[in-house]
Amino acid sequence: MSQIHNNVHMINEIKQQTELFRHILARRKQYTKEFVELFQTKQVQEIIFIGSGSPSHVSQTLKYAAISVLNVRATAPLPSLFVHHEGKSIIDHSCPGKTILICPVESGRTKGPVFAAQMAKAANIPIVCTTLDEHSSLAKLADVVIKKPSGEEIAPPSTKGHSTGLLLLLLCFLDAARATGRLQPVQLDAYEQAIADLPDRVANTTQYVQSWFSEHRDDVVKAPNYWFLAYGSNVGTATEAVLKFIESHQKPTFAYELEEFLHGPLCAVKKNDIVFFLATEEGPEKQRMLELYDAMKPDYPYCTLVHPQGDTGRDTWDLPIDAGNMPFFDALDYLIPVQVLSYEIADALGIDVTVWTTTAIRQKLKPGFER
Repeated sequence: MSQIHNNVHMINEIKQQTELFRHILARRKQYTKEFVELFQTKQVQEIIFIGSGSPSHVSQTLKYAAISVLNVRATAPLPSLFVHHEGKSIIDHSCPGKTILICPVESGRTKGPVFAAQMAKAANIPIVCTTLDEHSSLAKLADVVIKKPSGEEIAPPSTKGHSTGLLLLLLCFLDAARATGRLQPVQLDAYEQAIADLPDRVANTTQYVQSWFSEHRDDVVKAPNYWFLAYGSNVGTATEAVLKFIESHQKPTFAYELEEFLHGPLCAVKKNDIVFFLATEEGPEKQRMLELYDAMKPDYPYCTLVHPQGDTGRDTWDLPIDAGNMPFFDALDYLIPVQVLSYEIADALGIDVTVWTTTAIRQKLKPGFER
């Protein structure tokens, strides 16, 4: 019973995202003002994204958003590879005086992003971070600190902290694009329409995914493996799904970009595996995703098409969600089924998601600085 009681924390934190998103949207200018000013002052042409764990996955999504919305060059290397292998070259070849480093982090104590920020500081590259702790090691190095309103999470698998960080920076990008004229008004208006009902979509999808899980519970829980296939900016959503699933219930989970999946990983899929196809924004990649789904479904009955509610249904295993269908912001919509299913599977297996089983190892290796 104690495990079930503790697990309630995770689903409650997932549900809190609705009000957190409303809070952020109501105070949008307060959160984006300093970023927009820095972006205008520096006339930014290049952004380097650095984060570990969930912030690394956020960085994958933000990289493509920055390229499209802000018309900049963008990279998102892993922190340790940046620090030990790539950083000097990236910095040396960056746009002089027009490059910034963005670290979309949680605690602000993880060593990799802090070391990367130290390198950026030495090269006079301004640093922006989102964080829960405005007095953290990283925040002390940053020129712009955006404090996330999500607060500490009782369940270690980050849900509301991850989503609020993504939303805050996407809003920063939109406001910077508007201030600098890097997006046409018609494009900006389309994004604004998608943002307006985001909190309601989160609430609707959370409830629907719980109902979907109740209907398919036995087969989902018994599955030997889980797969997430994605394209574009939602490749970051798929990699986040792996982390959330493994942190929550520890069962084997894999993520692949659509085309990369065809180059080998497909042969490892078992008949009883659950394969989630994230059929997100429209375009040739979505059509390719639907072709793959149609090709696999006859032999893999638990293929699950995760798609906007307005799409034509394919099968009783479909997972239609209330999505805004706008690139980059739709990553916030598709994170919800990932988070809810992580919780539901762990809860069904009787796993206490509030307990880290690797605490002793982490304490020995110390991946983060002390408070």
